[in-house]
Amino acid sequence: MSKKSALSTIKKIIQENQITKTEVLEMFPKSTKLVDEPKKIFDFLGILNYIGGLILLFGLVFVVSLFWSDLGDIGQVVMTLGIGLVTFGIAIISDIKKISGRNC
Repeated sequence: MSKKSALSTIKKIIQENQITKTEVLEMFPKSTKLVDEPKKIFDFLGILNYIGGLILLFGLVFVVSLFWSDLGDIGQVVMTLGIGLVTFGIAIISDIKKISGRNC
């Protein structure tokens, strides 16, 4: 039996609902990788992202420090909580993207 005919037979059996995809995949040993994952040697884009984030953070600290004394007590609390919540939201969104595997 050739490879092509074996694959077409498996496809036909799956389409007739006699066997499921998971049953076919269970036939493979657990240590077998179906797809090789690409190796990352040097993540230049990731380093640039961190540098950009640091520049943005330092700029935000600089701008807030210019007007800090003029804000008053309530303004300082609101500014601190606002920056904290925005940072928390960005962290949650980036973690969700990392878990789901999306790069957008």
